[in-house]
Amino acid sequence: MGVDTSPQALVRVYEEEKDQWHPLTPMPTPRYGATPFLHGNQIYVLGGRQGKLPVTALEALDLETRSWSRCPCIPSRRAFSCCASTDRSLFSLGGLQQPGPHNFYSRPHFVSTVEEYDLDQGRPTDTLQSGPG
Repeated sequence: MGVDTSPQALVRVYEEEKDQWHPLTPMPTPRYGATPFLHGNQIYVLGGRQGKLPVTALEALDLETRSWSRCPCIPSRRAFSCCASTDRSLFSLGGLQQPGPHNFYSRPHFVSTVEEYDLDQGRPTDTLQSGPG
C-alpha cells in the first residue's frame, strides 16, 4: 500500500542477474493483503482489501503476454489467505473473513474454510469447513 495507506496496483519483477526491479502491467484491482499464486505461466491474485473494505476479485497475469485477465470473483471476502493448486484447481485456505460493504461495522474474523476454484471451468466449485480439532 502507499504511504497514505491507499491500495496500490503496482507489479514489479526482480531481475536477479542485474539486481534490479522492473515494472509490469498494473493489476486491474488495486489492493493489499491479497494472495498471489503462481500456476503454470500465470500469476493469480485473489481477494485482499482496499482500506477496510474486502475485495472478491480474482485476476491472472499471463507471464508470456504480460496482460491481465479477470476471472469470476471468489465466493467469500477474505484477505491474508494461503493458496495451493493442482493441475485443475486452485484452493484458497483460511484467512481473515471480511464483512461486506453492506455490513461495514461487523468485525472481521479468522476462518478455517477452504474454497476450490476450477481452473478449467473458470468458476468456484466448493467451500469446505474444517471439523473440530
